Amino acid sequence: MRDFIASLLCGFLLFACNTGLCGQDLLGKWEEFSRSTDSRELCSWLRMRARCELTGERCSPGSGVVTPPFYGRLGIFVTLRTGGRVRGCYGAFSHDSVSLDLVLVRYLEGALTGDPRHEPITGAELEDTEIIVTVASQPVPVDDLLSVDPGSYGIMLTFENGSDLVFVPAEVRTTSYLKKVVAGRQYQARVFRAVTLK
Repeated sequence: MRDFIASLLCGFLLFACNTGLCGQDLLGKWEEFSRSTDSRELCSWLRMRARCELTGERCSPGSGVVTPPFYGRLGIFVTLRTGGRVRGCYGAFSHDSVSLDLVLVRYLEGALTGDPRHEPITGAELEDTEIIVTVASQPVPVDDLLSVDPGSYGIMLTFENGSDLVFVPAEVRTTSYLKKVVAGRQYQARVFRAVTLK
């Protein structure tokens, strides 16, 4: 019964944030943006920046794209995927700049070379690498990690030693992978809504 009540509470929190009861629904604006030509332009600019990062070429410092607000409310993550396999992911729920272009470049650099779970991307791989931007709500606690659909929600795990692991929907497709990650470890799970730009 306790787990049922906790699941209902989590469901209400997700519903409240989905419907804007947690404040202005910025993710709704990002969802609209994800279907726009500006979204595709932003992703094209990010691909160009990735090429410049790997080759040392000079690039345009800014995308020139006007986006919905993000600072102080939404997380930003950049994921690289090649052949359906994640090759790097980097981002955060809070940022040290109000400029989305600066945040994206920093997180792109991290995804290309700074994700310790993956070998750095090479220039030869870039052509076949999908660059995905995830805009995320702040995470809310959930009692039953295995009841969450990792293809629809992002997941943040905090372990007893204080370390965090964040998985955006582009990274995990099944709960069997999550079972391996948490096997034999104490953790707290939180979930977040996400909008994907490709």
